[in-house]
Amino acid sequence: MLKLTISCGPKGGDMPTFMSQWRYKPEALGAMARGAIDNPEYVARMVRALGGELLCYYHCYGPYDGMAIARMPDGVTNLASVLAALSVGATQTTVTTQLFDADEVKTASRLAADVLKQMEG
Repeated sequence: MLKLTISCGPKGGDMPTFMSQWRYKPEALGAMARGAIDNPEYVARMVRALGGELLCYYHCYGPYDGMAIARMPDGVTNLASVLAALSVGATQTTVTTQLFDADEVKTASRLAADVLKQMEG
């Protein structure tokens, strides 16, 4: 089995970062239990084809069966990647969240403070 090693590194460039989490359908989990292999290389190629970069891809247990973090050119392009991944039909639930690094939160906090001061005046 080919192993894809991708690490979640520091934010780079101007592209936003997104985390997608999913739950597999019972049939997909059954196929995996019988030896079918999930294909993170396929996801990495799809993300690259859309101008993005797959940073990490993990399976997990808990409320979701897997998660991936990718940098994408914008939210619409990320939506396209999610729609393409969903078209495979293996997942029953998918949640995508835009992630922000500490510098982005500092900038947002300053903007919020500025707008609140304007609203008071």
